[in-house]
Amino acid sequence: MHVNDHIPTVGRQRPTVVTFHGTGFRETPAEHLKIARDARVLVSTLDLWLLAPNDTTWMPQMDDLDWLATFRNPPNGPLRIGHAPTNRALKSTHQFIEACERLSKALPIEMVMIEGMSWQECLAVKGTCDILFDQTAYGYGGNAIEAWAMGIPVVCGAPDDTLAEYDRRFGDIPFVAAEQHTIRDALLDLVEPAARAQWGTKGRAHAERYHSYKVGVERLAPIYEEVSS
Repeated sequence: MHVNDHIPTVGRQRPTVVTFHGTGFRETPAEHLKIARDARVLVSTLDLWLLAPNDTTWMPQMDDLDWLATFRNPPNGPLRIGHAPTNRALKSTHQFIEACERLSKALPIEMVMIEGMSWQECLAVKGTCDILFDQTAYGYGGNAIEAWAMGIPVVCGAPDDTLAEYDRRFGDIPFVAAEQHTIRDALLDLVEPAARAQWGTKGRAHAERYHSYKVGVERLAPIYEEVSS
């Protein structure tokens, strides 16, 4: 059972595994855990896990990385910087637009807003970008994983405790880190093709190690076995 903002009634007659994603759990983790108290609770991002490390297990989001890679269509022309906000207020979109406007005064760039379209249309547009800006509030999510699958470098940000957890678990941070006031500087770090290639390769390797279907099945199987035993 996968859950975003809506909390279902969790059945008690059989073993249950619930996966929480996103804003709902961030806002009221205790309430979500209370309702899912008889279930094994998984969360898809490490910032969510840090809200309740004793009561949840990190289950990284899984994606078909090779299928996503088929959407890659490298551009010719100005540097294309993409951003795909589901909620502009949460995704640092205003700060991103300001950063791109400042950057455009020095470099030929094209800001690409990926919104108001179907998922596959979003992937097609994302595949034409040179850089993806995710957001600066919570750490990386599905947008970044899709970009990494295509070898596109990502600019992102996270609270200090989440960044520290990335470093502890991964031994590194797989994106160019930014805060709201440093987005332009982070984008500048990816202007050179060699830097983009380095970070794109690094991101793809991270996605393969933590977010492929194969890795996901290997993580989920023992959880299901434990819950059903």
